[in-house]
Amino acid sequence: MGKSKEISQDLHKSGSSLGAISKHLKVPRSSVQTIVRKYKHHLSYRSGRKRVLSPRDECTLVRKVQINPRTAAKDLVKMLEETCTKISTSTLKRVLYRYNMKGRSARKKPLLQNCHKKARLRFATAHDDKDHTFWRNTADQLLARADAAKALAEEAANKGRSTYREAQDILGNLRDFDKRVNDNKTAAENAMKRIPEINATIAAANEKTKQAEGALGNADADAKEAKSKAEEAEKIASLAQKGSAKTKADAEKAFEDTRKLDGEVNNMMDQLSAAEAELAKKKAEADQDMMMASMVRVCLCASQMAPCVVHYF
Repeated sequence: MGKSKEISQDLHKSGSSLGAISKHLKVPRSSVQTIVRKYKHHLSYRSGRKRVLSPRDECTLVRKVQINPRTAAKDLVKMLEETCTKISTSTLKRVLYRYNMKGRSARKKPLLQNCHKKARLRFATAHDDKDHTFWRNTADQLLARADAAKALAEEAANKGRSTYREAQDILGNLRDFDKRVNDNKTAAENAMKRIPEINATIAAANEKTKQAEGALGNADADAKEAKSKAEEAEKIASLAQKGSAKTKADAEKAFEDTRKLDGEVNNMMDQLSAAEAELAKKKAEADQDMMMASMVRVCLCASQMAPCVVHYF
């Protein structure tokens, strides 16, 4: 049927009708119609899909089975998956079946060969004269050996279980230690992220300190100027007192105004002293924050440079 597909396509291209092709090839007309329709749609007259395995892959499988006939089909499927070839177990079995390789279950007890039969005959002939006591002692010795081997196996199993439990405990401790290290690392990273904020706060405090110092310098200059004006007014008042009572009254009034101005200046000086104390307090807090940032940076460097020590509890 596969070859007839090619011939039917050639006949159809030559201009033959579906009925003529059917009579010429002796196949049903519906089959010829299906082949022509598939060719128009797929531009191919082959049947089915391509094989999953290439001839090279099939040769590799056959060689693996010939080397080790006891290889399981699942192991061969895993081997093909490593080469990015996905295949089912049933497909693999069909490929091996084409190469006349059929799966069989191995005997639990192999058949006796001639060498085995001869060895058994020699053993029976050599121990033909032994009585029942000999065989009972021999059986007791074999049972004692079996019991000793069983005890050793149980001891080894107990040691293996205890070793497994110790390994699980150690693994749990290591996971706990890893978790604590990650927590400390997170805290250190958060502290490092706060360093720019602390530096910005310190810079703002320094700027405010400079502004306060500038304001304090201006207030001191104003106070000195007011004091000089007061002294000058006092001199003018003393001179005017000698000349006229009215001038004396004006001088006294000016002196009173000067005293009020001096009081205001003193009040301003007190306020400036309070502002200076507040600025000193803020500067001390900024220094303390800077010291804490330095301590955090030192702790972080020490945690990165210190060797990893595991404590077993």
